[in-house]
Amino acid sequence: MERIPADLDHFKQAKTDVYSRLSLIVYTEELDMGKPTDDEVHTAIDEAKRMREQGEDPHHLAKVLLNHNYRIAYLDRVMRAAEIYLRSGLSEHEHTELLRAIESAHRADQHSAGGNGLRLVL
Repeated sequence: MERIPADLDHFKQAKTDVYSRLSLIVYTEELDMGKPTDDEVHTAIDEAKRMREQGEDPHHLAKVLLNHNYRIAYLDRVMRAAEIYLRSGLSEHEHTELLRAIESAHRADQHSAGGNGLRLVL
């Protein structure tokens, strides 16, 4: 059997990752999950902190929740900046603010991934 060159291996892995993520999205949508209330989020975050502090996270659920909570705050800022930019008639100032929000999200992703996060080049 002929070996796939290394650069194609990388492409093949990326393709597999995309299919995995799409499957998760479809599965999640099929569950018709409602958005948690603010109280539910605060309760879950508090419990996740307690689990991590006491070493009670064998399946890494608390770690994932805390990491996603950290990163989503930055992504929410990107979304707000994008909405303002689009409503502003593509203002140069708002474009700069959007780019800053995106860069902050990249830094947060890099920080939470220990430098191994994905990076979108603009």
